Amino acid sequence: MEKIKPVLDWIKAHMLITAMSALIIAFLACGWYYSGILNTELSSEVQARKKEFSKIDSAAKTSVTLPLTNGSFTGNGTLNKSLLDSLQVLSEQMSADVAKARVAALEHNGDPSAGTFPGPEYQDRLKNEGPAFSQNASAADQSSWRTHEAQRRASGTKRILVSEKIFPSPPRDRSENLPIEVHKALVASYDSMLEDAGAGKPPSVADVEADLTRVQSNFIQRDLNKGTSADLDPDEQERLRQKLGEERLKFYNESAETISFYADARAFELPEDPFVTKSQHGLSELYDWHWNWWIAEDVIAAIMKTNASSSGQKTPVAAAPVKRLVSLISYDSAAVAEKPSGGGSGANSGGRQRGSSGGSGRGSNSAGSTPQGGSQLPEPVISMDVATTPDFSASLTGRKSNDLYDVRTVELRVVVETTKLTELVNALAQQNFITITNIALQPISAFEAAEYGFVYGAQPVSTVDMTLETIWFRKWTAAWMPESVRSALGVKSAPAGSKG
Repeated sequence: MEKIKPVLDWIKAHMLITAMSALIIAFLACGWYYSGILNTELSSEVQARKKEFSKIDSAAKTSVTLPLTNGSFTGNGTLNKSLLDSLQVLSEQMSADVAKARVAALEHNGDPSAGTFPGPEYQDRLKNEGPAFSQNASAADQSSWRTHEAQRRASGTKRILVSEKIFPSPPRDRSENLPIEVHKALVASYDSMLEDAGAGKPPSVADVEADLTRVQSNFIQRDLNKGTSADLDPDEQERLRQKLGEERLKFYNESAETISFYADARAFELPEDPFVTKSQHGLSELYDWHWNWWIAEDVIAAIMKTNASSSGQKTPVAAAPVKRLVSLISYDSAAVAEKPSGGGSGANSGGRQRGSSGGSGRGSNSAGSTPQGGSQLPEPVISMDVATTPDFSASLTGRKSNDLYDVRTVELRVVVETTKLTELVNALAQQNFITITNIALQPISAFEAAEYGFVYGAQPVSTVDMTLETIWFRKWTAAWMPESVRSALGVKSAPAGSKG
């Protein structure tokens, strides 16, 4: 204590100096403490600023990827207003390209109103009727109708056989005779199609017999100076046989010069005339008649393209690649077969069934089994923005009927010059959305065919069987579907008074 007292006395005597020294020591300690806190806060702020600068650097090196039909395009650049404006213009152009592609696809498929989406108003469709065929029309009017039909087929556009005022929802006073009206128009349309394509048949047996009878009589009387065939000796009979054989081939050749390929309506298994059979036919059957006819138009168009010369003219059958259309059979009708009340349907009334092609909503079609209606059908609700997933268990291509399109399978049999088969294959691939899923060929004798009046020329020929897959967009086919067909396929209709 005695040692501390002098120190305390000195502190009391020098209080100001002592206080200032203590403050200096405290400030040094606090300064060290607070400087650490400030450094930590400053470091956090610097890190935050660095992140902001990273965002700016990232924006300066923006990578833009655009999906295109043949791959994706990727580019780097600085994100700025000019770039954003350019991307906006490019996006609009791509949208316009997609719209053009959609129209082109629908036109290729036969849509008569490809540029109108989802479709023309019902009243507008009534205004765009083409000239109707009438067996009672004058020759000039029928000729005008055939010319109009040829122009329509050349464009690939499809139509229905009668006015939309009576199909697919006929007034009750037209229902009973509707199958007869549709059938008459159908037969006339097939005849017009084949005539325009340059198709024809070999001379009939009656025509050949009449020609050979004339030749025989002239040869016996003028060349052999005999009365009848009974007056001929064996040598003269042989000369007569050779003469008639030559004349028959000449007759066949002259007939072949006037046609491009052999075909007639029997190749399509047309329905029998309801007026003759007295059979009942439901609206779905009548729709199938249309659908089979549209398919036939596409196949005939492909044959015409194959047989056309470099100048676009029809080639005579002896020189044409496709010699004969033997048969064209449609399968997997989208309209489920009906059995109308009051009578069975006629033979060959629609597409044959070859197993389900996987259509959505297919099932029993008991409703609307007989033509009936009278009221306007609501517009179908169809979207082109439908994602489709390939199903290779359904077909070789993976395509099956869905909400966007329907698939129809076709069996085609033709006689073709063997070395020119690829020309027909290419023409079919370019016509509508036809895909060949199977093909088989069998060589045949042109000499044996000539015995039946078919002149195929000097080159080897084969019978070719093809399985074709055809695609039909519902955007336009659904508008002509009767209510029973829409129900069978699961096609929805817009609420009354609204546009689908």
